[in-house]
Amino acid sequence: MKKRLSNPLVKFGLTTGSAAAAAAKAAALAAQGVITDRVVIPTPIGLRVELKVKEAKTIKMNQIGEAVVVKDAGENPDVTHGLRFIARVSLVKRNEIIVKAGEGIGLVTRPGLPVKPGERAINPIPLKMIKEAVSEALPQETGAEVEISVPEGKEVTKNTLNPKLGILEGISILGTTGIEEPVSSEEYLCHMKAQIDQAQALGHKQLALTPGNTGVVITKKYFNLEERAIVVVGDKIGEVLDHVGKKSFEELVVCGLPGKLVKLAAGVFNTHSKVADARFETLAALAALKGASRDLIKKILCANTVESTIDLLKEEGLVQAVFQEVAERIAQRVSERLRGKLKVGALIASSRGFLLGMSESTKTLKCWKGLRIERNLAL
Repeated sequence: MKKRLSNPLVKFGLTTGSAAAAAAKAAALAAQGVITDRVVIPTPIGLRVELKVKEAKTIKMNQIGEAVVVKDAGENPDVTHGLRFIARVSLVKRNEIIVKAGEGIGLVTRPGLPVKPGERAINPIPLKMIKEAVSEALPQETGAEVEISVPEGKEVTKNTLNPKLGILEGISILGTTGIEEPVSSEEYLCHMKAQIDQAQALGHKQLALTPGNTGVVITKKYFNLEERAIVVVGDKIGEVLDHVGKKSFEELVVCGLPGKLVKLAAGVFNTHSKVADARFETLAALAALKGASRDLIKKILCANTVESTIDLLKEEGLVQAVFQEVAERIAQRVSERLRGKLKVGALIASSRGFLLGMSESTKTLKCWKGLRIERNLAL
């Protein structure tokens, strides 16, 4: 499969899988006495990419080599950026390549992930990448035992989703394309998909998606859902919804603060500010639909934040009416994206946790707590 890069004018990064594959290839070459400062590796999307090798050395001629590659995440805010990926390759006479995980690579402890419980977190596609990269460096009829380690992995994993997924002691080796596009971290998307897969494997029939961590608190307040069934999607809600649509969930709720969710009401399924922004136009249009004055519409269009529009809408008593409409449109947009496969609800709350609006369908969800509707009396 070939893939066109969406924007060649920004700096792309390489996944943890690519970093591991490059280190492994450089180590395989070093085992044969070939020391290089760059290697080219194949990727699953048909591109070949060149990575810098920070260090390579021959431990034992024609037997053992070691190499270090430093991960470059490009313009992605990726916690694995700058980590050292160390590969040690031992050449063997049998014609097979075995990959083992060393220090800093996580241990899978729960079902529902691409790697079985009890095994180390090197996903199938990166595993294949490592083997293919190493095979390019080996003579015919020669195999290799490869060990990948990430010394800082155990510390860095605290800032990833791994602990929530039950992956302990280190990071995961991830990636389906080998390349990270700015704005849309492929590895974070892999984590979200893994969490969805795990929720299904654990038997959950209801799932919640929220743009951020505050949304997790809001979701738990209004819905009977375990945290494992609440997925923080960031900006990539469209791709996450496509993955949800392939699963067997019965109900889905989209819940959180209005900032990101207003965009979703307008049909924007990648909510990153560099991709699209229709927040104030959407709120102004819906306010007009609900009878707002021209003066209020102008104020909304000139607002700096979505939260500030709440106070503006209070002036004419339109908070509930407008955000109810926002929630209805979110539920409709999401349901259309899922082709009606799931029952969908939507709920929007303020940063203080007060309910701003929710779709009528939310009240029919099995996971809805049926709480007395909590609204800020000042609204």
